[in-house]
Amino acid sequence: MDKQYKIAIVGTGGMARACAYACQKTKQSYWVIGRNLEKRTELSQAFQYGKGHIDWNQLSKQQFDVILVCVSMDIPVDLRSQSKHTVIVEMSYKKNTKHAYPINTERVISGM
Repeated sequence: MDKQYKIAIVGTGGMARACAYACQKTKQSYWVIGRNLEKRTELSQAFQYGKGHIDWNQLSKQQFDVILVCVSMDIPVDLRSQSKHTVIVEMSYKKNTKHAYPINTERVISGM
């Protein structure tokens, strides 16, 4: 992949780790968004292309090209501040993803 994208990984569990690994394999930088400081710090440093971490409540102050949502749909993630061009990849196994989060984009991709 020649183009660099600003990628956010929301969550710090196993799926988030797999996404961070995929970012490393494709040489894409990523930021980790999470509630737990220790977990998000660890994941942001686990692979070569980790750029840092952002507190869950600070997500609205950042803009990303791609957001990989690796949390249960039961956990509210407000993505309204993101551009309509942001691509959101929902990694949850549950359906009806497009309406699970408040968003401004039509580009929601089910990852499962």
